[in-house]
Amino acid sequence: MKHLLKIVFTSIILLTSCSKESLEVCGTIEGGDTRFNPSYGFTEYYFNMNGKREWVDELTWYSFSVGDFICLE
Repeated sequence: MKHLLKIVFTSIILLTSCSKESLEVCGTIEGGDTRFNPSYGFTEYYFNMNGKREWVDELTWYSFSVGDFICLE
């Protein structure tokens, strides 16, 4: 019985840890903004996509415009 429980438990861990879900977020840029973060001393950039705020780097911020479709990792 203990051996069977070990197999079931190990299978559950392996199946849930190897999930095929992607962390990629895709959508149309609805807007965005920048803000200076005085705690860290640099500017933060973000797009509004799918009703959420998605943080991006400076290069991404300057490479895309409102209405563009983009996928972020």
